[in-house]
Amino acid sequence: MLRLQPTFLILILLVSAWINQSCWGAENRLSERLLPANTVGYVAADNLTLLREAWEKTQLGQLLDDPVMEPFIEDLREQADRNWSSAGTGLGLTWQDLYDMASGEVSYATVRMPETRRARILLVDAAGREEKVRETLARATERLNEQGAKTSSTKLQNAEITLHDLPPKNTKVRQIITCHYQDVLLVSDDQPLLQETLARLESAEATGNLGSLAPYQAVMARCQQDAGEKSPEARWYLEPFGLAEIRRAAGRNPWSDKYDFLAILGNQGFKAIQGLGGYVFLSTGQHEVLHRTFVYAPGNRESQEKYDLAARMLKFPNISDLSPYFWVPRELASYLSFSVDVDNAFESSKTLINEMTRIDEEDDQDFFEDTLENIRTMPNGPGLDIRRDFVGLLGDRVTVVRDNVLPVSTESERILVATVTTDMEGLAKTIEKQMKTDPLAIPHEIAGHRVWEIVSEEDPEWDEEPEPRFGGLRSLEEEEDPYEEDEEFAGLPSSAVTVAHGQLFICTHLDFLRWILEQSGQNKELEASVEYQIVMDELARLRSGPKSFQRFARTDETMRPTYELIKMGKLPESKSMFGRLLNGILGEEEGVTREQKIDGSKLPDYQVVRRYLGPSGIAATSEEDGWYIVGFTLRK
Repeated sequence: MLRLQPTFLILILLVSAWINQSCWGAENRLSERLLPANTVGYVAADNLTLLREAWEKTQLGQLLDDPVMEPFIEDLREQADRNWSSAGTGLGLTWQDLYDMASGEVSYATVRMPETRRARILLVDAAGREEKVRETLARATERLNEQGAKTSSTKLQNAEITLHDLPPKNTKVRQIITCHYQDVLLVSDDQPLLQETLARLESAEATGNLGSLAPYQAVMARCQQDAGEKSPEARWYLEPFGLAEIRRAAGRNPWSDKYDFLAILGNQGFKAIQGLGGYVFLSTGQHEVLHRTFVYAPGNRESQEKYDLAARMLKFPNISDLSPYFWVPRELASYLSFSVDVDNAFESSKTLINEMTRIDEEDDQDFFEDTLENIRTMPNGPGLDIRRDFVGLLGDRVTVVRDNVLPVSTESERILVATVTTDMEGLAKTIEKQMKTDPLAIPHEIAGHRVWEIVSEEDPEWDEEPEPRFGGLRSLEEEEDPYEEDEEFAGLPSSAVTVAHGQLFICTHLDFLRWILEQSGQNKELEASVEYQIVMDELARLRSGPKSFQRFARTDETMRPTYELIKMGKLPESKSMFGRLLNGILGEEEGVTREQKIDGSKLPDYQVVRRYLGPSGIAATSEEDGWYIVGFTLRK
């Protein structure tokens, strides 16, 4: 079933624009007038001809058109088209069907109906394509009948509709309804939604629609403000809590089985995030892809506390400098840094933790404070005052550095998180005090710093110091490729923590932390990288002034694990964001490991691919009504 997440749907539109041919008319945004205000997920394109042409100008589009990719791409086309054209996803239509019929905007939406019922609808502006619509719907009917559908026709309001009743064994969708009325093709899996949409189509003064929704208006207006007169190739919008609620009601719980996090987050004030969405541009001249996004969370503008309860932790002050510290290595996959009010976040988490640990509604135990007190006073414990000796010594800026260990596996990612400290000596004493009471903590001296390795209880050799190694990400300003895959090295089972360079370092792998500490001060910092400087210059041009979040990434490094897993036939096991995205496109079920459906052995060596993948940057600014985000990928 299609999961209406923005990146997933945008990618579908981009890939489909390349896969197929089309001929579209002028811009006509029917979706804002016809879709209901209870739309929780939405993606649309005004003109797929322009989108396809822009896509083909990008280096990624050129990569997919490279002859060395042809065997794999042909397989991918078949898989994506087969999944999309199934009754459960594309509502019985193929991508080619859409191109044949459309002369204007195409939009696809998930709608929250009464009793948290999920419904989906596809709208196609088909003005001037009547014959194509008849031919295409006839072919779609044949395909659905092959899946066991029973087809019938009836009248709904003033329109003729066709109903396809599907056998229960085929899909969770029970019925698909199609209707071609007033030059608009409507396809839905819910008759009440279709009827409501037809009523708006017939009304000159339609109300209660997506376009009248305040969060939608705020999101689109904010993105248009910076876009100026330029129209995006694609638009998207979602209402996060509504979408999560219907996913849960449909049996796709995105939260833990132990906690009803959706209800807890709602109780704790996070429904202040009312909507998010944005614009996507392709091949702008400066950028391969440019996206503008706004998270709409106005809160209570008249109150001293903008948000309630735990949602008060959503404070990310804009600061003037988010550039990397001298210890951030040049050779990495990605770097991000953001500001956060640490003291406020800690104190605001109290009500959230208490609700999560509450046994029943009458339980008024203050688990948060009781736990802090127990840590401070328990016999044979570290005797730490967490509020004073730990949180109180942290600053308001966090940095996250990532690389990928080789050879690639499903868990190749290595991450270091660093938080500024206001008292380096005091925080080091706190860490030392805590680690001395932990039997799985092993001290090391690395580059003059006391480093504590936290080993896994399952590791039979946990008491032995592992030999330091580094996966070896290259500087992209060098000609050579220093990747040498070691078949015996697949990552270490231990994490590490230390206080150094005015920061608290917490790292997923001891060897990664060791490498960072040992190379610090050797003129190998990220800020000296030409790629980084180019990306930061472009971010400054797009978003000048203080920011709350900033990210730099080498796309060829961040994408490598997913590519190599496809090549090894292990994509369904991928734990990366992009890997899960591809699994969704290809119909892999969440939480279930299946055999990979596409033949990754047809892919060329990654060195052929990486030359098409340029660096990227993202910056976010905290504003009165939420957070504005701009990001891009540059040409290689």
